[in-house]
Amino acid sequence: MTRLAPGGVPDAVWEEAAARFDEDELGALLCKITAINAWNRLQITTQAEPGHYQPGDFGKGGDER
Repeated sequence: MTRLAPGGVPDAVWEEAAARFDEDELGALLCKITAINAWNRLQITTQAEPGHYQPGDFGKGGDER
């Protein structure tokens, strides 16, 4: 589902980010990037088309509780 570039983030990029954000902000930023990447990969894997969900779709045709 995900192809990672070899070597990770270049040191210069990390140093620039560290100059702009404190440690807590960097951690939060990494979590947000991870969440966005996960949703993008799920969409690619399932080939879901954005914009087709309608409120109540999950209740259609399934077990009603």
